[in-house]
Amino acid sequence: MDNLGEAQDVLQGRWAQPIGTHPAVTAQLPRMLALLARHRVRATYFAEAWSLGVYPGAVRALAAAGHEVAWHGFQHEVWSGLRAEEERRSFEKSWAAAAESGVRYRGFRPPGGEVNERTWGLLREFGVDG
Repeated sequence: MDNLGEAQDVLQGRWAQPIGTHPAVTAQLPRMLALLARHRVRATYFAEAWSLGVYPGAVRALAAAGHEVAWHGFQHEVWSGLRAEEERRSFEKSWAAAAESGVRYRGFRPPGGEVNERTWGLLREFGVDG
């Protein structure tokens, strides 16, 4: 599963609702967690680091249920279009947000699905398994 709320919509100026009210998190995620629990399924949830501070309760619920919270960029930026300094900054901001939230990233799925050699090097530097 991926995207935890309105991170990309806010980034692109398309979110007119109050921050922290996205129905994918406030209405659908509790139902999904109940379904996964009922079937004893563990999942990986690729969340934008920006969302970790906006939805701390959702992050705690995912972790408490035994699901992995993996990295999906800082704010769902277009990964293939990032310059080197922007990519590094996304890593740095994301790791700071993860530390504040008690998340340790082990997995990564780039927004848009494209990575380059620079990304692989940064993943190794920041200790991500893949």
